[in-house]
Amino acid sequence: YPRYQIVNLLSGGLVVAQECALRSETHIPSQSWVPFHWENSSFPSKIRLKFDEQENTHENKWSSGCIYLDKIGITALRMPLTNKSKPLIIQAETRLATKRQDCAIMVVI
Repeated sequence: YPRYQIVNLLSGGLVVAQECALRSETHIPSQSWVPFHWENSSFPSKIRLKFDEQENTHENKWSSGCIYLDKIGITALRMPLTNKSKPLIIQAETRLATKRQDCAIMVVI
């Protein structure tokens, strides 16, 4: 089983990547989940998000904050939109998974 699963409950797709390895992206469609693995174990244990380019026409930029996968709790992230729009604030919860979730840690966005 994967150590991490990331759940996207937003209305649009997301892209997730390990901090310091932003070119190694994992796409998460809306209302679905994917297993997540580190690109490089020597990099920090945190991830960044951005909106999926295929579903949005605005310029995509990474979140201004990170989700720490080694800390259980809730994180608020600022997601940039277009230059004229206010950024969107989203909430992510990092929590221990149940036995039925087939992983150790769940990140619910």
